Amino acid sequence: MEKNTKKSGELSEEEFLADMKKLSDRAKEVTGVQTGLFDGADLGEEDLDTSFDIANLNDTADPDASHKLYYTMMAVLRRHLPSGKENEKLRRYIYDEKSLFLNRGKAKDEKGVRGSDERMAYLGNFLNVALNTVQRWVEQGAVPYDLYMAFNTLNRERGYHSTENQKEGSTEVEANFE
Repeated sequence: MEKNTKKSGELSEEEFLADMKKLSDRAKEVTGVQTGLFDGADLGEEDLDTSFDIANLNDTADPDASHKLYYTMMAVLRRHLPSGKENEKLRRYIYDEKSLFLNRGKAKDEKGVRGSDERMAYLGNFLNVALNTVQRWVEQGAVPYDLYMAFNTLNRERGYHSTENQKEGSTEVEANFE
């Protein structure tokens, strides 16, 4: 009989993704999606400024623009992610993956402290990419698993899930990715 060497709460990548898919499917069964959100719909004060040319900033910090983009993205997430206590775990996984991306791979330490503020991420390579990812996700049906995988892919492409970036004892996600 094979000895189980996994610590309590740690999942293989396949188990974790299967769990994410199951949570997403269950949430999708009871959650309606507003389609056409970005198809000329008037969003009021939170309209996205699509004329903004991020290339002009050359990846500089712009607190006002960062604030606007971050809170616009969070408002869209709150509107389209499934609500309720039963979906809290699903939302936490998605928010953690988004936070890892916006903080350029800075994971939480064993105390749950990241030591970085995602609201002040650089615009071109991070906030705009994250907002565009969320926008595409909404346009494609707002399936929570798809958003998780989109941010997970961005993080893996940049090496943010590598063992060098994940501190020992990180509480970023409960899965143990190799």
